[in-house]
Order: sequence, then structure tokens, then C-alpha cells
Amino acid sequence: MKTHQAVIIDDESPAREVVAEYLEDVDWIGVAGSFGNPHKALTFLEKNQVDLLFLDIRMPQMSGFELVDQLDTLPHIVFSTAYDEYAIRAFDINAVDYLLKPYTKKRFLEALKRVRQIAGDNNQQKRIRA
Repeated sequence: MKTHQAVIIDDESPAREVVAEYLEDVDWIGVAGSFGNPHKALTFLEKNQVDLLFLDIRMPQMSGFELVDQLDTLPHIVFSTAYDEYAIRAFDINAVDYLLKPYTKKRFLEALKRVRQIAGDNNQQKRIRA
């Protein structure tokens, strides 16, 4: 039974397809949406509550960090990017994991283990705005 819902946000179609393919074998996560355009993803996230984001960092229209800054409620986040220089900033916003492209299915599943450990029954992190 799919108890958690994820959204995939990456401007590269092959990267989104890899995440969706890897999630097919995961019985507790369903894909609520997959977006190549972060603005469309943001519109979806404003209207729909999800548990997990698979999020690229460098995208032409808006960075993954800019997207996260606009969310009132933060789902758990697994960054998926080709750039290692953003890792510290990712963990500063409490990312669950940081997948460096290209990654293996084994590494992807390790990230999901972390998500499952952290998620428990508390699916959302409430963001407090200053």
C-alpha cells in the first residue's frame, strides 16, 4: 500500500524517469507528480500535500532552493543533482539525503531508508517563517 506520496522535480526528463523507475519497486511511495518546470511544480505543491520531494538544484527557471524557500510546509527532501558544491546548503535546510548524479539504484534505496527512518508518522516538517 502506497502510504507516502512523492513529487519529482527535475528539468531533465531522463533524470525524472530514473527516479520514477526506481520508485516502481517501492511499495510505500507513490508518485503524485513529476515536473520538468519548477513553477508548475510549485503550483501543484501549493494545492496538494505530499510527503517527499525528489528535487534537482540547478534548473533554468528556478533553483531547487528557490522553490523550497516558497513552500510554507516542507515535505522531506532528497536532492538529486550533478553538483556536489550545494550539499552543505542542502543539509542546512534539513534535506534527508543528497544524491549525486549519476547514482545507482542501491544508493537511491539507501536514501529511501533514511526517509523511512525519519518520516515515521510525522510526514511533514512545519516551516516557521521569521
